[in-house]
Amino acid sequence: MRASAAGLCSSAPKCDVSQKDSVRALYKQLTGEELDTRHDCIQQSSTFPGVVAIGHFAHDDGCRYEQVLVDCQLDPPQSGSRVLTKAGWRRADTARRVSLARAWLTEGEGVLLLPRDPEPEAAVATSDGGLRLRYWVAGRTHKGGRLNVLPTRMVGQPFHLI
Repeated sequence: MRASAAGLCSSAPKCDVSQKDSVRALYKQLTGEELDTRHDCIQQSSTFPGVVAIGHFAHDDGCRYEQVLVDCQLDPPQSGSRVLTKAGWRRADTARRVSLARAWLTEGEGVLLLPRDPEPEAAVATSDGGLRLRYWVAGRTHKGGRLNVLPTRMVGQPFHLI
């Protein structure tokens, strides 16, 4: 569900998510559930302050990031749009938008991007201020109750702020 880009957002979150113990405490406060302490499936964003991807450990796949904390809220509506807007999406040129989009994919949604050089046409600005981004991922899919290993695949995703 969930690349580090240069440049940080300037506003600080309303709660402390700088330490994994404080993230665990906030998660328990929000959900009433404990996060597993045996496996480290908490990923704090280095690009977006206040953003933390939270996952659950699967022995056959490692951490699967399924939830995101944004400004002290768990899976808030339009979280990607909120985070990207705060990071300066509307003023950014296409190259910066690509960096922000890749950062959101890895740090907000936990997508495992492969470090392949994108093709020049892999990122295209859209007339509505969005971005159409294609990227390589490694991963697994569930099909018919069993895991199919997909070493690499190309994914296309539009990024539009609502």
